[in-house]
Amino acid sequence: MWNLSEYENFLLKCGAWLHDIGMLMREGENIYNPEVCNRIRKEHHKRSAEYISKHWREIGLSDETEATIIQWICYAHSSKVNINEVPEEIPTAGENVRTRLLAALLRLADALDCREDRLPPEDYRRLPQIPQESLKEYWKHEIVKKVEINRTRDRTRIYVEMLLKYKDHKENNVADKVKEKIKEELNSVRDVLERYNLHFELDFNVIEPPELEESHLQ
Repeated sequence: MWNLSEYENFLLKCGAWLHDIGMLMREGENIYNPEVCNRIRKEHHKRSAEYISKHWREIGLSDETEATIIQWICYAHSSKVNINEVPEEIPTAGENVRTRLLAALLRLADALDCREDRLPPEDYRRLPQIPQESLKEYWKHEIVKKVEINRTRDRTRIYVEMLLKYKDHKENNVADKVKEKIKEELNSVRDVLERYNLHFELDFNVIEPPELEESHLQ
């Protein structure tokens, strides 16, 4: 069974709150340098784990074991990390915390947190120093209008609705990239989830108007 204990639920919520804390600028880092921004984004899962290790008392965690579990959950939310590196269980607080399962759930949840409401303000996206690589990531969020999860007795359907609006979206195959990313993230944790009888199927719907607009960020 996959039902989370009260404590596992708490740890997963901590991971949800803290997994991107590694995106915070450190002293001496120039966030206006595109190379620095790219490096921070690529390494933020490691930086998040490091932050929790150093600041667990300030965060308000109970002890270092609790902090270690949350470090693993945050570290492994990135598919750069093999999910099987995460300890399957860590005993603490009178129970065996299913750390690998929690990390797998957060990774999938993070992949599905891809709607347009995750975008930074448009004024920020217009800044000339924003790397092209970041703009292409923003396109993925621009087109995702709905993410719905519907669970039946033996299976969970994930419905993702996308709306192409700008020519950039079609010319750069943005919808296909969204599909590939979500499929990749789900497949990276599928074995762990199915071990707990969590079975997911993906349903993508791409909508295109008669005419596409020029990019609003040009």
